[in-house]
Amino acid sequence: MRLPLVLTFAGILCLGRVQAAPLIPDDVDPFIGTGKAGNCYPGAQAPFGMISWSPNTTFDDYESVPSRPGYKYDRDAIYGFTVTHLSGVGCHAAQDLPIMPVRGALDVSPVTHRNAYASRFSHARESARPGSYAVVLEEAGIDVALTVTERAGLGRFVFAPGAARSVLFRASQSVNGVTGSELEIDPVNGRVSGVIASGGFCDRNPELYGYRLYFVAEFDQPVAAHGFWKGENRLSADVGSATGADVAGFVTLGGDPAAPVRMRIGLSYVGTASALENLRAEIPGWDEDVVRIRTEAVWADLLGRMEIEAPAPVRRELATALYHNLLQPNLFDDVNGGYRGFDDRVHRVAPGRHKYVNFSNWDTYRTTAQLQGLLFPRQASDMAESLRLDAAQGAPAGVPIWGLFNHETYVMNGSSGIPWIANAFAFGARDYDHAAMRATLLDAVDRHYRDGETYYRLGYVAHMGKPWDFSVSQTLEYAIADFSLAQFCLLTGDPAGAARLSQRAQNAFNLMDPAARYLRPRRADGGWWPDFSPTSEEGFNEGNSAHYTWSIPHNIAGLVSALGGEAGAEARLDAFCSKVLVDGWNVGEPYFWISNEPCFGVPFVHHWLGKPWKTQDVLRRVAREFNATPDGLPGDDDVGAMSAYRLWIALGLYPAIPGTGGFVLTAPMVSQAVLHAGDGRTLTINAGGGEGGHDYIQSVALNGRPWTSSWLPLEELLTQQENTLVVRLGPEPPPTWGTARADRPPSFGTP
Repeated sequence: MRLPLVLTFAGILCLGRVQAAPLIPDDVDPFIGTGKAGNCYPGAQAPFGMISWSPNTTFDDYESVPSRPGYKYDRDAIYGFTVTHLSGVGCHAAQDLPIMPVRGALDVSPVTHRNAYASRFSHARESARPGSYAVVLEEAGIDVALTVTERAGLGRFVFAPGAARSVLFRASQSVNGVTGSELEIDPVNGRVSGVIASGGFCDRNPELYGYRLYFVAEFDQPVAAHGFWKGENRLSADVGSATGADVAGFVTLGGDPAAPVRMRIGLSYVGTASALENLRAEIPGWDEDVVRIRTEAVWADLLGRMEIEAPAPVRRELATALYHNLLQPNLFDDVNGGYRGFDDRVHRVAPGRHKYVNFSNWDTYRTTAQLQGLLFPRQASDMAESLRLDAAQGAPAGVPIWGLFNHETYVMNGSSGIPWIANAFAFGARDYDHAAMRATLLDAVDRHYRDGETYYRLGYVAHMGKPWDFSVSQTLEYAIADFSLAQFCLLTGDPAGAARLSQRAQNAFNLMDPAARYLRPRRADGGWWPDFSPTSEEGFNEGNSAHYTWSIPHNIAGLVSALGGEAGAEARLDAFCSKVLVDGWNVGEPYFWISNEPCFGVPFVHHWLGKPWKTQDVLRRVAREFNATPDGLPGDDDVGAMSAYRLWIALGLYPAIPGTGGFVLTAPMVSQAVLHAGDGRTLTINAGGGEGGHDYIQSVALNGRPWTSSWLPLEELLTQQENTLVVRLGPEPPPTWGTARADRPPSFGTP
């Protein structure tokens, strides 16, 4: 059964302003976030596409140390164009099969000299837009243009005259290396095919947490010569294939030397036959304009779910933020429905459905799941069902925590696939069997928590003082997963399960030291871990107690009480938010670290204290850390989580309570916005407050009636087909809006 949910934001025209317009591909700048720590890539990709064909700039020391996304805006040379990427991640991932057009002699092994055929380039001769990418390799004398469909890509290489025209395939140079690869060249049919076995994400064992990528590439020009390297050695010219963890190959093209060389490539994780089937189905011809126009149309449809009226740089920034949330998770099934499961066997999706992989759930459950559930419920429903299928096919954590392709990596802590599913469900992604999903999630929370023995028995994860012992963070994430699933149970007809898990979600308070009034590691015997400091990392994952003590989002009222009441909580919150930390690894700082997800929700705690204008003050400072430049993200984008955060605060909404459909209301930072989702219903927001400096909510009206609460449940937005939210802003904090105890956001349970 599908429970539809569709909303829209639009506004009343302010004097002299134009009405909000749909976001379009022209608004997107894929170079935003490719500088500093954003870890984004600018290459060609369809929404949620299997292939992401993007340039890889040369390594830090030109031999050994890669940049995480494969591309850094401050580099000036490209060594290849890889066909898989993950956006904004904090560890090296994918970047499989560097492909590089080369002009002239091939006299050095690209296996042992990774940058031997690199070429300088200039940003002045580089361009990117949703679905396509182009650059001039200035040293090599080659123009490169790439465009893609969901599972295939078409490249055009225009070589300057006077030298041999070749294309390299580095099968052994995935960013984390390979455990094996195979290349085969069929010169008669102008075809290169193969398989790459890689893995090793965040230093995981690639033999245990690996994947296999298959590909088939074809050329529109005849192959005049071909060859392979194995290690440093060039193999004889009559060899047709090469295998191992140290191989590369090339084709040299004949034909008209003045004609462009076109190459089309298909991917699959099932086999080369499926890769060829994907290629033939999606790119049967050689016209890159046909491919580009088709993919841009898909981008235009999805980007158009949001309309924005704002200054051009802000519009560009927000359009790109939405774009970043349409890159992952990635399509994993072939055109025939086949995909490789967590059991390493080939399965088929149900007709009309798709299988997705690459879930950075610890990051994305906080902001992206709600955005995708709201705007793209069809895709998000398939994503949730994909996680359930992973569980059914042997995902060791019950539901993937951080799944890379068809394996668990156990990166980060908790059981974050559960709140991802619950959050997407709460915001509209409901098109699957609810009973089957509930059974899978209940099994996961009751049998598959990694520290379940102590969590279930003691009500917290006991601290052992071992390396990577994130006992407090683990306990908090389990409590959030329990609460999220409780809300899912409540919405799908299991009130008993909801009550049990809601109670267990209060386990977070078992680690609240009543003397220190901070969350603190605790031993199995009940004693507190010694030598505690609020800024110590002991027991915390990517942070400290000053950061994580606010991480009980389902019961902020209980948290405020545990912190000594409203006055004490407000004083600590003010001190915490007095600095917004951006650059650097701030795990030991006692301030608001915008670059890391556990801090995302902290500014909104002011709403539970009846001081919503203080949230607005903090968010204005946060917004200044974003901009429409390559350095425009204040930290890893983490598969869209940071970009989604930027979108929510710009819209004046934040999904603060996991598993619960609703928003904390803050002052919008755009004049007008319109969101379209699901079945076409709309919610219209007008943030007409006048001139700049009108930063504080004075009053809110929903469908013509006053709305005094700073919390807006989704069910209130579903009362009619077209809904309107009018937010009046002013230059000073209001005396009453959102301040009354009855107008504060809800809390669930008692500590």
